[in-house]
Amino acid sequence: MKNYRSYKTLLTFLCLILGAIGAARLSHSATSGFRLSKIQDNFFDCAHKTEESAFIPEGPFTYLGRGLQSFAFVSADGNYVLKLFNNRYQRALFWLQQLPFCRERADKILAKLQRTATSYSIAINTLREETGILYAHLQPTSNLPKSIKIIDKLGIVHTIDLNTHSFVIQKKVTLVYPQLLKWKEDNDLVSAQSGISSLIQLIKARFDKGITDSDPLIRTNFGFCETKAVHIDIGAFSLAPQEHPQQEFERIFTSLKLWVSAHYPELLPHLDKEIYAHVF
Repeated sequence: MKNYRSYKTLLTFLCLILGAIGAARLSHSATSGFRLSKIQDNFFDCAHKTEESAFIPEGPFTYLGRGLQSFAFVSADGNYVLKLFNNRYQRALFWLQQLPFCRERADKILAKLQRTATSYSIAINTLREETGILYAHLQPTSNLPKSIKIIDKLGIVHTIDLNTHSFVIQKKVTLVYPQLLKWKEDNDLVSAQSGISSLIQLIKARFDKGITDSDPLIRTNFGFCETKAVHIDIGAFSLAPQEHPQQEFERIFTSLKLWVSAHYPELLPHLDKEIYAHVF
């Protein structure tokens, strides 16, 4: 009887643990991992002075999506995106620095945090037009509106003070492949060709400035504002010219060529012509 009770207690305990894990995973999936604690204390030591004149679109801002480094919310008019940076690096670094046997891990996180800050500096100071950044706020201020409303994935409204959060405002774009499909559906080859030309010129301009992008994935990191291409991911830049720029330039467009061949073949001649017109 005693063994039975012990077994029952252990089974109950395991069920509680599994239930808690399941609830946590369900909550993470339902919210895409967003919670207010993840956007607090999210400032970067970045070589950029916050502008005194702030462009803050009309809210509320509704949840749009998330990446590795930020949570994105779209403005009420649908034209702008508010990216609130995820503080996962800052939080990890804080706890690791409290433990003497985690110094090596803490150093790696610190280096990652510094690389991210450098990338933001490059985007804001050197690739501002290319990334569609309209306003950047990377240090605490007191001149912004005291509160704005954001609506999370569950439809819950939160009020936050932008002065105490790190964020950027970018132009809202349509990702490359959905926009190309829309142009195809509308039988608008001229706009599709213009968009492709803009995309290639955008990436060539980055190369010309001696900036490397460690994640130049066209499917997720680029979009169009009308027919103008915009690089929406700002977290993977570094000041390191490519060793073999022509090969790297052509490699970036490999997946796009495959996609165009399968979904929009009439656009392929223009894509090939534009790629090979840009010789390093």
